[in-house]
Amino acid sequence: VLSGTINGEVKLWNKSGRLVRDFPGHKKSIIEVAFSPKGNYVISKSDDVTILYTIDGDSLWSTPTTYNYARYSFIVAGNSPATDVFEQYDRPIFSPDEKWVLTSASDSTALAFNILNQQQKLIPSTQKQNLHFSPNGKTLLSQEGDQILLFDQELELVSQFQSPERRGKTLF
Repeated sequence: VLSGTINGEVKLWNKSGRLVRDFPGHKKSIIEVAFSPKGNYVISKSDDVTILYTIDGDSLWSTPTTYNYARYSFIVAGNSPATDVFEQYDRPIFSPDEKWVLTSASDSTALAFNILNQQQKLIPSTQKQNLHFSPNGKTLLSQEGDQILLFDQELELVSQFQSPERRGKTLF
């Protein structure tokens, strides 16, 4: 069981309720916690920072977060000066193969972090609620209205087309 508290604590518990591990680094209220599909990674998002950890508690990636008019600004760590604004309840998603973790921005992009080589990139996106990896992790679908974008395993755009359906969601 993974939990996040209003005190900025992220904790892993076993099924008996015994504490297994703390995931340090937050000072403000936790908004979101999630396991990767195979359980090798944990991501936590708070009012102050979003952190990607190994299941053993080692921090792999961190982006400072500041509250700004009901949105969270993610300041990309490292050499990139880019700043991307993310909606408050945008949930990070992992690719099924655990190679990528990404979250979409309100400016029609998504910030993707490659866990294996620790590189990040911005990819064109559409609606933040409609980003989906295929079950085998080889394709990312992004859709808003009738616009559908398909990306390959390296998150390079391979296809863009219009769907005859203007409403609803498209899934693999």
